[in-house]
Amino acid sequence: MKCEKCGTEYEGNYCPKGCNSPYYKPKKPIHKRWWFWVIVVLVALFIIGSVGGNDTDEASSNDQSQTTTQTDKETNTPTDKETTTNTEKTPEPEKEPEPEKTPAQIKEDYIALCESVAYDEIARYPDTYKGKNIKFKGEIIQVSEGYFSSKNTYRIAVTEDEYGFWDDPVLVEYEIPEGSANILEEDIVIFYGECTGTTSYKSVLGSTVTIPSVEAKYIDIVQ
Repeated sequence: MKCEKCGTEYEGNYCPKGCNSPYYKPKKPIHKRWWFWVIVVLVALFIIGSVGGNDTDEASSNDQSQTTTQTDKETNTPTDKETTTNTEKTPEPEKEPEPEKTPAQIKEDYIALCESVAYDEIARYPDTYKGKNIKFKGEIIQVSEGYFSSKNTYRIAVTEDEYGFWDDPVLVEYEIPEGSANILEEDIVIFYGECTGTTSYKSVLGSTVTIPSVEAKYIDIVQ
């Protein structure tokens, strides 16, 4: 006998494959089962959700990065690296103020700036030394006290010969500090001051005498 469904020949009442058996139920293909399509739909939804989520996160990250960069450029806000670099700079220590100098130190500094000059040099080239700080040692040969100012005028001879006589006068203006000793004729002094060029005056014989002039800052009596 031949099975009408599968074409198998057999002997007996039923096809050995069970095609015509009253207890046989043919199996449905897997693609015709309902749960197969449920799984397919769930997998598809999961894949779509994953891809869409990644795209959204990436787009959001890019937008946020662009917004931050644009904001930094517009506001000139320093980046974390720049802030860290600025913070790490060691502040320079504050300089301590220099102590105020005493009058003796001020005098010492001024004297150090004064230059010893030969009388012939300053008499011959007064304009060359005008405005410079100079110093001389000499003998007071004349004192004229100031009537209209606090400064006195002295004629001081600054060249000593081999016999102890002094010559070559310089006209010196000087204001004696309050409380200091008076400077008298024949005192041996050292004076420090600014050369003011030359000055001229009439001698007792009526002739014009031109000599170097100095505005003294300090005069020390040495003898």
